[in-house]
Amino acid sequence: MDTATLLAHRPFWSTGAAPRTDPLSHLTATEAEVYAALCAGTHGVGVRLEQEFVRFDLVTAALT
Repeated sequence: MDTATLLAHRPFWSTGAAPRTDPLSHLTATEAEVYAALCAGTHGVGVRLEQEFVRFDLVTAALT
């Protein structure tokens, strides 16, 4: 996920009571940037976006 995708889906965000901040070593640089922002609470405390809410056209575009 990238920051633009996260921000484009703000209406679908939820929050987690105990957000995880485990180190994730297999993320791309773009994914790591989003993860760092989520861990830091840049967009709010415990922000989550479930993958089911990401627009399918964005998913297919990212895969092609």
